Amino acid sequence: MPRHPSQLYEAFLEGALLFVVMWWLATRLGWLKTPGALIGVFLVGYGGGRSLVEMVRQPDRFLTSPDNPLGLAVQWGTTSGLTTGQLLSLPMLVTGIAVVLWARRSAERARARGRSTAPGRRSRRCCRSCGGRDRGRS
Repeated sequence: MPRHPSQLYEAFLEGALLFVVMWWLATRLGWLKTPGALIGVFLVGYGGGRSLVEMVRQPDRFLTSPDNPLGLAVQWGTTSGLTTGQLLSLPMLVTGIAVVLWARRSAERARARGRSTAPGRRSRRCCRSCGGRDRGRS
């Protein structure tokens, strides 16, 4: 089995590419206004990148045997299954997808009600009685 520079693959997928995707979503599509959406994208991107790179990494020695030459943690058949890294990335992928779906759904509900999706937005006045004249005074 040929060796691959898996650290470089991970640096590209989980570092540079994930940064560019998240930056584009945040600046061009306005996903910063949807609480939780970018966290979900990060989890999906990191977990997906890790799972892809695991396909070319050397197998774990403690799992490698004559019956399991690929070092799969969960094996079905003779050549298919999941490595330890893929098994550990699976909850991250599922959680990321769930967070993105939840964030998008709650943003749509807030838009339907006519509210802002960003939490903690306050009006420009500090209170009704002063009308903003006392803002900034202690």
